[in-house]
Amino acid sequence: MDESSKNPVPKVSKGLIATALFCGGMALIASYSTALLVCYLGFLFSGLDTGFAILVAIVIVLFTTILPVAILQPQAHQFTWRSLGIQSSLIAMVVVGFMAWFLTRSFFEHNFIKLVPKGIHVHHGRTVMFGSFVHFSAPPEVVTAIIQARQLAPPSEAQASAQERSRAPWGWWNPARMSNPRFFVRQRKSDTGQYWTQGIWVNDATNEVYAYTSS
Repeated sequence: MDESSKNPVPKVSKGLIATALFCGGMALIASYSTALLVCYLGFLFSGLDTGFAILVAIVIVLFTTILPVAILQPQAHQFTWRSLGIQSSLIAMVVVGFMAWFLTRSFFEHNFIKLVPKGIHVHHGRTVMFGSFVHFSAPPEVVTAIIQARQLAPPSEAQASAQERSRAPWGWWNPARMSNPRFFVRQRKSDTGQYWTQGIWVNDATNEVYAYTSS
């Protein structure tokens, strides 16, 4: 056992800042590593969702580790760097895992279907400032329900440009690789007066879907 794990955390009056930096650093490492894993597995969207999940994890770790140390000043010697490091890492991983489930489910409920059915498998997802992109697979009846719920339809001549723009590949986004994909789109005006476009590419043979929402 190294000496750092044996040494008690300094009392709050002397080491609260150091303790916060240590716990925050451990939370950042653990939450970032967990976020990379769940993004790879398709449980969390990259981009803004990843950053938000990591931020929430760090805040919760600081609150749940620093507050007990600050309250229990006379017993602060009971806390060691090793115990706080393990606690911070575990809390961060649990928080990121929960945020991955919550944010991805909320995305589908808000953008596609209110009651998210079983059978949806997310391959990749990404959220940006003015839009979101997702590649997933689902049973045919679920895809049909999404098209009907969002009132999507084949593009008109005026919407042909949106279809061509969404076909362009980048990173994991590549609808053109699917055989004979069908495109459905809807353009509407939001309650705030802002126009947005929602489109999906569907491959009936593999039940794959590339879907995007942009404003």
